[in-house]
Amino acid sequence: MSMLYRNREMDVWLDEALSESTSYLFSEYITKSREKDFVETPYYSFYSWNMQLNNGNDIFGSSGIFISYSSASIFMNWLNTKTGGNYNIYKEIAHSSPSLTSEERLTGITSKYGLGNNMDDVMLNWIDGLSKGDLPGVSISAISQNGSIPLLPRSVIVYNNTYSIPPDAKIKTRQLSGQGWNGFSAVVNTSENKKVGYVDEADIVDINLPQVNGLNSSMKYKSIDLDSLEGYHFMDKVF
Repeated sequence: MSMLYRNREMDVWLDEALSESTSYLFSEYITKSREKDFVETPYYSFYSWNMQLNNGNDIFGSSGIFISYSSASIFMNWLNTKTGGNYNIYKEIAHSSPSLTSEERLTGITSKYGLGNNMDDVMLNWIDGLSKGDLPGVSISAISQNGSIPLLPRSVIVYNNTYSIPPDAKIKTRQLSGQGWNGFSAVVNTSENKKVGYVDEADIVDINLPQVNGLNSSMKYKSIDLDSLEGYHFMDKVF
């Protein structure tokens, strides 16, 4: 069998993340809009790119995909900052072996830099890194929703440890280590999507978050407000 037939097409979430990374080279305007959306939305996700179920139904409404754009942009900026800030990591990912899965292409590079050997740890390391100020001016927030939050595969939210999240084979948690984040943890859904960019309803973990007194008065908390997302588009460049 020729090498052509062993190659894999890059998954949409990684392909779009690489497209987002070009904004740091070519469009400060897009970069700033992504940062604004990220800071205002306490839901961190780009692996489940379309934010839709397998049947095409929106999970967070028609604006949900902008969570993916803003998260991918900040994630790629974090990777670059943690690896010297010279943009070489983008080329390393783009030029990695097409015979690998997209997760393998990403984690093969992140493992080399000590940023995580698997997608779950990469996602948790990213959010924990932001809690420690890895990207000045870019902040995370704990989610303040009262009720059930659908945690999609490879998605992360931050919550107050006052909440009691029942054990689940599909989630992994980590206490944040950033200054001022004592008593807060990040949780990631460890499931893999069966259809790239889309979510099987069985893989969603519903996280129930009862309201804790005083949360809304704290700067650490935000609710999901998709109406605030600006949704500027990106420019495709080839490394």
